[in-house]
Amino acid sequence: MKKKVWLDIGIAIIFLLAQIMVFRHLDLFGVQADVVFIFLLWMMSCRSRSYTLVFAAFSSLLLDILLDTWGLHLFAKTLTVMLAYNVINSVSESILQSGKVFTVTFLAALLYYLIFLTMAVFAGKYVFELFFLKHWIGNSLYTAIIASLLYMLKP
Repeated sequence: MKKKVWLDIGIAIIFLLAQIMVFRHLDLFGVQADVVFIFLLWMMSCRSRSYTLVFAAFSSLLLDILLDTWGLHLFAKTLTVMLAYNVINSVSESILQSGKVFTVTFLAALLYYLIFLTMAVFAGKYVFELFFLKHWIGNSLYTAIIASLLYMLKP
């Protein structure tokens, strides 16, 4: 395997551990950021579609195993990568400012959480009420804020 693949596997594991050990406990008003999704957005911007899909499936499956969510992350993240790859890849070709990063991440997170929460409602994990809107908008906003902060911290 190439060095790039091992580096991406290591980064994916670091983001998974950060999600499990840090960001699950950093909730604001009951909403949480998904840093594994931020990692996949970064992969969509600089890697090929099939490579990103493999990493989306790998990282989502590990997240489902660790969080006991029965494939919800696997379905939602891989479908989001399939639907949003061309848009994210074309937007990333231009030089992004943090406002653009926030907007693109927020819109992609809205799509991801819409898929995730819809599947969770059908699976009986959540109830379709104000809870749905709170987590759909709140998680997307929180994820976009974290992504913008991470983008500003990059060298």
